[in-house]
Amino acid sequence: MATLAVSLAGIFAVGMFLVAAVLTAYNITGTIEGPHDPKFKRWPRAVIGSSAACAACGLVAILLVVI
Repeated sequence: MATLAVSLAGIFAVGMFLVAAVLTAYNITGTIEGPHDPKFKRWPRAVIGSSAACAACGLVAILLVVI
């Protein structure tokens, strides 16, 4: 049972990382080359979107553990 729990924790951790990384990169639409880059102004939207998606995924993970 402990091996299963460790495996599921690893899968959830990688999934949360991918959600946060991919959603943020999608919102910014590319690599930021510095503070002078116009894409730098999009970071608040990327942070809010990534935080909301991670919160939703975290809620689903907690509900799966409770059930």
